[in-house]
Amino acid sequence: MTPSVHIVVVNWNTGDYLRSCLSSIASADRDGAGIARVTVVDNDSRDGSTDGLEDLRLPLQVVHNSHNVGFAAACNQGAAGSTADYLLFLNPDTRLFSDTLTLATRF
Repeated sequence: MTPSVHIVVVNWNTGDYLRSCLSSIASADRDGAGIARVTVVDNDSRDGSTDGLEDLRLPLQVVHNSHNVGFAAACNQGAAGSTADYLLFLNPDTRLFSDTLTLATRF
């Protein structure tokens, strides 16, 4: 059975970093690891960084907070209700290599 991964990204005014991070997730090899969900928790950004993310080929959920609840609380918020085999927390300024999900779940 292919393991599933739920990825949580906490965003606060990260500009183009968020789109680059999500694009790297979308282009990552999924052989041996399925992406159950990608949750972006936005802590009341004012820079438009969450605009136009619908065009990414991801099972994407964006949660918009009305104020900045902090990193830890936003991580918990994004992970709530997850039933995936693996949970991966990413900062928006990170990128996945093409084999990141495959190697991590295989290990």
